[in-house]
Amino acid sequence: MTRHGRWRRRLRHDDGSLTLFTTIVLGMLMLFAAVSLDLGAALDAKVRALHAASEAARMGAQQLDLPALHTGQVRVLNPDQAKAAAQRFLTSTGATGTVTATTNSVTVYATARQHTWILPIVGIDSIAMTADATASPETATSVP
Repeated sequence: MTRHGRWRRRLRHDDGSLTLFTTIVLGMLMLFAAVSLDLGAALDAKVRALHAASEAARMGAQQLDLPALHTGQVRVLNPDQAKAAAQRFLTSTGATGTVTATTNSVTVYATARQHTWILPIVGIDSIAMTADATASPETATSVP
């Protein structure tokens, strides 16, 4: 028997197996790429939530209690104004969350939602990522 005939006999029983293998592997690669795309978008939402929380806390920490400042008290916040300013900034970024303010600091808990592109196939329409940040007013130091 020739070498050529032996290979033909072996391959005759493998009809279509390469097509099935290729289909499964390509399907898994496409699924991996799709999930990676949605997880990357979720990471972006986490960064947006962290940015919104930290900037909103800084915005609130700028709301000093001016009458207290004029009487010599340093680093005293007006809690109502601080909370309102932080909430306005948080809303302007498109994030949602809560703000708490005291006379010493402002704490912001932010949530950013990211709609998914591929995961709706399995019932996950969006991913919510949260972050929190706290800021307090700084006092100026004297320059020598």
